[in-house]
Amino acid sequence: MVDLPWNINIIDWLLQNRTDILTNIFLFFTFLGDSLGYIIVVITIYWLYDKKVAIKVTFALILSLIFNQILKNIIQNPRPYVNENTYDENWAISENDIEETAHSFSTPSGHAQGSMTFWHYFHKQINSKITRIFTPIIIFLIGFSRPYLGVHYLEDIILGWIIGYIIVIIIGKYEITIASKWKNVKVLYVRVLSIIAPILFILILGFTSGFETKNSTIVTLAGVFSGLVISITLEQKLVNFNPALSSISPVKRILNYIMRLALGFAVLSIPLFGLDTLFSSLVDDNSILGFLFRWLRYSIVTFFGIIVVPLLFIKMGLSDQSK
Repeated sequence: MVDLPWNINIIDWLLQNRTDILTNIFLFFTFLGDSLGYIIVVITIYWLYDKKVAIKVTFALILSLIFNQILKNIIQNPRPYVNENTYDENWAISENDIEETAHSFSTPSGHAQGSMTFWHYFHKQINSKITRIFTPIIIFLIGFSRPYLGVHYLEDIILGWIIGYIIVIIIGKYEITIASKWKNVKVLYVRVLSIIAPILFILILGFTSGFETKNSTIVTLAGVFSGLVISITLEQKLVNFNPALSSISPVKRILNYIMRLALGFAVLSIPLFGLDTLFSSLVDDNSILGFLFRWLRYSIVTFFGIIVVPLLFIKMGLSDQSK
């Protein structure tokens, strides 16, 4: 474990100047940088706006966050107030998250790196005046929420932003080459590899680093990756969902979007929360089976988001199939 000489004075100052309003605002933005926050954002983009953009930014985010978790486990820098054992009184996060957060490492910040990767790459895909304005704001607020809440040093955030920005540059340079090679790979091989490789990775990670809470994020990402790869290879044949709407009035468009989101998230909550409750009652989350069940749950959640829910949209007349 490495104790980097990061500046705790800034975190102390933020701690002393917290207000209830600012804390609630930054809790919201830290939620946007959590797994559930990204699921909501990505699936909304997929269901309402553009399937390809949603898939691209998700792959970029998975790549970035897996790299982030690897760096954290290599550097092993404790979070603020962990060594002093005062984190439970100094962190302004949910009591349910305190112990899990305390057992994970600080450097670099996954929220900062993930937000830079996701939102900057999203802007690159859309390239509009609106995204040019709001994506930097979201990136800043998600990142800054972490030292404000006391769970990261400011240096963690800056480092996370830099790494995330570099990752977007690398992806932008090679994405066309990767996409062309992807098309030439046999679909069966892709599906099998997307299951076997993450499971082997999870087992190796668990046996070498421990089946512990600090590694749960990687398991979640592996599950989303498997579900994403399998689903996108099936979606065009089984669903061929088109999120775009034909020429309708603004009121009808808004009502359609509300109905999609209400139905979609109601259905998505079944595997997301239902399987969580079921699996947790069967096995210890921090065990071999617990890790594998976590991977399976997020694979199923992703499958529901890409296959099951859009199929319901089509069947209920809320959207059309692509021609």
